[in-house]
Amino acid sequence: MVWNFKKIPTTENRSGNPLREGIRVIAGGDFLETRVKEFSFPKEGRLRSNSDFINIYRRGKIFRGENFLLYILPNNLDRNRIGFSISKKKAKKSTKRNRLKRLLRESYRLNSAHLKKGLDLVMSLSRGNIESMSLKTAESEMMGLFKKADIIA
Repeated sequence: MVWNFKKIPTTENRSGNPLREGIRVIAGGDFLETRVKEFSFPKEGRLRSNSDFINIYRRGKIFRGENFLLYILPNNLDRNRIGFSISKKKAKKSTKRNRLKRLLRESYRLNSAHLKKGLDLVMSLSRGNIESMSLKTAESEMMGLFKKADIIA
């Protein structure tokens, strides 16, 4: 089977909302469309308020990994929400902190479909060398913590 990738401008999705540019995959005469928005990390899946973080730190269950801490607290929603906390004490430069948060967010986005629903999660850097951390390292440690916490469905 030959896969042929073509970039096409997509003007709207199934519900009529405008989208960014997408990719059309042609496989053996069948058309499959993949849109950028379908792979995003929605705001509903993020923890954003300080009170949410404080509540999870106080009442959540803690799991320790090699470089990260995972705090888990059940919520009354049909989806998971996650937040990332990297202190200035652990990573002095904001570019390093933001890079690590991007790596963690991407590894969560790739594996979130395998998790049980209805949880608030906070990942915090406890120690480790963030300079040499790759997506593969972050993803493997995150999945190890998820297995330890028994939240993989």
